[in-house]
Amino acid sequence: MLDDGCMRRRERRGEELATRANVVLIQSALAHIRTIACLRRDPGFDSGEVIDDHHELIRLLADTAASLPGSLRADTRQTPAEGLQYAWDMSNELIRRWMRETLASEGIMLEELVS
Repeated sequence: MLDDGCMRRRERRGEELATRANVVLIQSALAHIRTIACLRRDPGFDSGEVIDDHHELIRLLADTAASLPGSLRADTRQTPAEGLQYAWDMSNELIRRWMRETLASEGIMLEELVS
């Protein structure tokens, strides 16, 4: 059985990883939005799925990115892990796939952070 100190360290590491995941997703969403806006088409996520309506893809990415920063503020009650879970819960399959692939490219396994 783990002692309280070990459990707190594990929780802290989990929150640090969730914070990193939030920042990676926000930065990636902004980069994708800029690319899509400039090209006026879907840049073709790693999944190969193409969306005809680039405005809809921008909206989906912006909604996801906008839902994450609140959990990173020091004066919030929501943890970064809870913010990540919320973004996951509110996303469609395309955005979930994008989240998984984006984080995996940074060595972060999303499955360890959301249920």
